[in-house]
Amino acid sequence: MTVDITGLCTDHSFESAEEVCRRCAMEFCELCLVYPFGAKKPLCKECAMAEGGVRSHTQRIALGRRDVRVKVKAFRAFMAARSAPVAAQLEDALVLPDPPAPPHGEPD
Repeated sequence: MTVDITGLCTDHSFESAEEVCRRCAMEFCELCLVYPFGAKKPLCKECAMAEGGVRSHTQRIALGRRDVRVKVKAFRAFMAARSAPVAAQLEDALVLPDPPAPPHGEPD
């Protein structure tokens, strides 16, 4: 399985993806995800309707558990790598340089 991570929502290409659907393994923003019956694992709206029996068919194909786990792991690694440089830049910006030392021979 080729893992293709973009970090963008499948339905809203201008939104950052928050999580991966646990049925179709596509990336979605928080508006597109639902947590049926308080589940910890999110589903996209289309997959949730198919799982709940509201729709008998769906455009998105359900993947096997192993394929979904691979995609979730790759997505989390991608998101961690994407946010790590920003955190390092913020740390560097918050560290103030030491004031210059007075020249030798002059009083303080």
